[in-house]
Amino acid sequence: MKAKEIICDVVVVGAGVSGLAAAVSASERGAKTVLLEQNNFLGGAVIAGMHRYLCGLYGKTVSRTINAGLARNLSSCLRKSSIRNRPQRLGKVYVLAFRNKDMKACLHTLVKNRKNLKVFLNSRACSVRQKRGSIQGVRAKAKGRIFTILPKVVIDASGEGAVIKLSKARYRMASYSKRQLSGFSFRLKGLKNANELLSIKVPYYIKFAVYTPLDSHGECLIRLNIPAGRDVVNIRKKAQKVCGCLRKVLPEFKDAYIVEFSPYIIKREGIRLCGEYTLTASDVLQGRRFKDGVVKNCWPIEIWDQKKGPYYKYINSGGYYEIPLRCLKSKNVKNLLVCGRCISVTHEALGSTRAAGTCIALGEQAGIAAVKLNEEYR
Repeated sequence: MKAKEIICDVVVVGAGVSGLAAAVSASERGAKTVLLEQNNFLGGAVIAGMHRYLCGLYGKTVSRTINAGLARNLSSCLRKSSIRNRPQRLGKVYVLAFRNKDMKACLHTLVKNRKNLKVFLNSRACSVRQKRGSIQGVRAKAKGRIFTILPKVVIDASGEGAVIKLSKARYRMASYSKRQLSGFSFRLKGLKNANELLSIKVPYYIKFAVYTPLDSHGECLIRLNIPAGRDVVNIRKKAQKVCGCLRKVLPEFKDAYIVEFSPYIIKREGIRLCGEYTLTASDVLQGRRFKDGVVKNCWPIEIWDQKKGPYYKYINSGGYYEIPLRCLKSKNVKNLLVCGRCISVTHEALGSTRAAGTCIALGEQAGIAAVKLNEEYR
């Protein structure tokens, strides 16, 4: 198929919750927007990781989300979809429990029939063309075709820093030995007489594993937390061994069997942009505010350490801090914005900013900033 050119105002790479929010935010403000997603589904890690809790939405109360806009709209959609989608307290903070099928439906509602927005699934950004410190074009590959997008502004919401790497924007990345543990989930059926103690028993036998019961009778999720750099084929084999181990040591799992795997390993940490400002752990814990603060966050610093496992550092006085817009702006690529997991933060601060509910708000603000930047080019 011949190469095709698409002219637009904004291109968003990655259709996870942050990328979706960025694309919707830009398009509803009149920007012609293209959204690229390498998978054949929307929702990114939230869907692929079989997540059951949306973190980072709430402050001290669950009456409304700490950030307005799309984060609030999505939580409202989920809560209207089912009484099972409801806030729950985990430790010192609140999360929104949700059913996977309801999340998929609400995400599709967000983009359905959206004016000014074109969505391309199974499409990966493979190269960029630059001139004078700006991205002039993004080349994408899809099944059987290659096309070039000519945008005014680019938003990297890939989670992998796809555009950051292709554009040679400055970034930092911890070594494999220091990165947070990655996650891999699988769903089981056939449990019998399951009870709340399994959330304690499972990690006792399987180091750093997390057990989550599901609404359907006899079903659960197991999430393995593993060092970065592992291969998805081998981790599936490990999941089978874990299932076999649980069948031997826990009567509740005697007849359990795996019915679904995550399609890929969910990384908690990777590339982090070198932005105009780098958010630190001190900023988070002290509840710092900024003149250009665009997103509020109450989520604690949650670190999945390779040796210690998970630990938490909570914000002083239980308040919130702000994420400045400068964390979303590249230092050396003029028209590149970043949202989601790859914004400009330190290793520890990332443990707070990567919460999915926070990433939705970050995406929305990236979309707003892209529209303003696009207007400057006119």
